[in-house]
This record gives sequence, C-alpha cells and structure tokens, in this order.
Amino acid sequence: MKKVMQVQELSRLELLVGEEKVQKLREKTVLILGLGGVGGYVLEMLARSGIGKFIIVDGDIVDRSNINRQIIALENTIGEDKVKMWKNRIQDILPSTKVIAIKETITEENIHTIFEYPIDYAIDACDTVTTKFA
Repeated sequence: MKKVMQVQELSRLELLVGEEKVQKLREKTVLILGLGGVGGYVLEMLARSGIGKFIIVDGDIVDRSNINRQIIALENTIGEDKVKMWKNRIQDILPSTKVIAIKETITEENIHTIFEYPIDYAIDACDTVTTKFA
C-alpha cells in the first residue's frame, strides 16, 4: 500500500487512526476566534493532531497577567502579538501547516474578514460579548 502521509511528526497519530483519516485532517481548515486561555490550548492540541490549515483571530498582545492561564504567555513573549506568536509556534510544531493570522478584534463591521476563507470548523473561544453577538 502506498503511504499517503510522509509527515514523520504525525506517524504516531497515523498508527492510531490510519493514513486516510490523517490525510483528511491535513485537508481541514479550522477557524479559532480568540487565542487566550481556551483558544490557545485548543489551537495547540489541534495543531498537534494534524489539522492542515488554521485561521487564527485575536487582536490582543501577550500580557504579564496572561502567564498563569495562557500557554503562549511567557516572560519572553510579553508585549508580542498573540497571532504572530501562535503562527510561529504552529509552524514550529509542523512546518507544513498553513496559518492565516488575523490581528483584529472582531466587530459587526469587520466580521466578514474571517469568512473570506473556506472554513470546515469554527471555534468561538473569544471572551468579548460584543464579538460573540457579531
């Protein structure tokens, strides 16, 4: 049988679920709105599970007060854009993963920007009520 996946980083996942299912994961696009305490951990685990493309959205920077609850928050990331830090981290985990990083706080006026791309799954991990309403 010809190997579908040639990504060694996903070889253990392939043993668990099979080549075809790993390939399906590599073809999926997931939108994650909010990269804080919930969204960051979701993004990390999905990236390590082989999702092929992410659209990540957050208008915030890493703050010292994030250190106790956000995986991306470290002394050396304070003051950095969350989307930039996450894009770099995801591509360090699996360089073939595509990441579209949108540094915006989503409002009714700009929500269309996150739907300019085909999305298979969306995760609302934002903590702003007005964004949730939009």
